[in-house]
Amino acid sequence: VPSRFEDGRWYGPPRPRPRIPEDHLDPEQIVPLLPQPYRMIDRIIWDLVEESVELAQEFKKTKKQETSDNGEITPTLDFDGLPNATCLDASKDGLFVYIGTAAAENLGEKGNGVGVFRVAAESVITFFDTADAVCALRVSGDDKLLAVLTESGQVHVLHCTITAPYVKPHATLAVEGAPATAAWSLDGAVVAITMQDGRVELFSVPPPPVE
Repeated sequence: VPSRFEDGRWYGPPRPRPRIPEDHLDPEQIVPLLPQPYRMIDRIIWDLVEESVELAQEFKKTKKQETSDNGEITPTLDFDGLPNATCLDASKDGLFVYIGTAAAENLGEKGNGVGVFRVAAESVITFFDTADAVCALRVSGDDKLLAVLTESGQVHVLHCTITAPYVKPHATLAVEGAPATAAWSLDGAVVAITMQDGRVELFSVPPPPVE
């Protein structure tokens, strides 16, 4: 019986399905089949990834439960590398913490200045000596400048960098009296210094050099 199409039906041997041209396929939907033993390796890697995700979720759930049970949050890091620390401030990107210090007599500790603590390294990577005890410091909004106030009445402006030496002298502000706190404008062009007698002095600070 010859093959024929009649009354909406095909009579005859099965017809081969047309092959979809490659240029009609969505490349995002094409998943190549790896040969062995690569399929086995791929499966092992995915099993390890899934197990790691499950462990991370379980750890996060456990830590959350511990915090909820006692109502207290334990320190992520207990750092005692600068036991004579007096103040600190962190960069907005979370990479560095700047720690002001006041030298403790006869303890052999680091002197007066600013220690730069790198969060990823969990250690102080450099120390800037100010000669006088640091009473306050503040990082600018763009993380490029650091105002350092000392008990002797000096205000140092340091240029902050993400590579060595990490802090370097930029300017010195001629304040009148004993400084107490500092605050930067959003663009880092102006710094306000409050004095212990209640006055406020504003300083226009030149931008740091482009690196």
